[in-house]
Amino acid sequence: MIRSLCGHLNTLSLRAPAFRHHGQQHSAASALLSTYSQSDIIDVTPPMTEEDPRYGIGAFLHHGTRPRIREKKKFDSPRKKANKMFTLIMKEHIEKSKEATPEVWQESFRVGDAIEIKVATQGGSKTEERSNFVRYRGAILGIYRRKLDHSILIRDVIDGHPIEQIVPLHSPMVKSLTVLEKNFVFQGKKKVKRAKLYYLSERNPNITKVTGSRLTKNKALGNTKKVTENTKKAA
Repeated sequence: MIRSLCGHLNTLSLRAPAFRHHGQQHSAASALLSTYSQSDIIDVTPPMTEEDPRYGIGAFLHHGTRPRIREKKKFDSPRKKANKMFTLIMKEHIEKSKEATPEVWQESFRVGDAIEIKVATQGGSKTEERSNFVRYRGAILGIYRRKLDHSILIRDVIDGHPIEQIVPLHSPMVKSLTVLEKNFVFQGKKKVKRAKLYYLSERNPNITKVTGSRLTKNKALGNTKKVTENTKKAA
């Protein structure tokens, strides 16, 4: 009965013109509805009960008496499932790499800081000989946060030649990372307000010179003082 009523309403609203009755304008659809009493129109919507969680007390008005929870589960495409599995595997590998090399992640660093990185160049990732390790210094010009490809761009000047290199921090060959000075680029005079400092490669090279600067000289002086103190104690 409801379907036939809707069909009548559609045809009348498209074809039948409006008319006036007692000074008020009425459409043919409203005239048709007025012919039916409330007992003829059957309400097929289910009653709202407190026991059923689909209907309800906290239901919004625009939902009416419709169920807010789907009866059947939403279809998950294989592509979405693969993406979820890939993100979970990626997170597990990132946590394992951070646990394996805590000395790399224990200090917080930002763009513009001067750092020193200890990298194993020979003997594999499990070597312990000092001759197999090399220390790289430089100022951070950019940080690339790409999950397992998390890396930094450092720049240093050695013998007047600028050297830039990208170091992947999740690599097992990277053993430690120490921050020599915060805001080394501007020497604390102003804040670093950019995420990437590429423009410094075209400026004075002494701005990003870490090797042979006052930082390494002070470090060398501290090491020599410790050696002289140890020799005096031994004597």
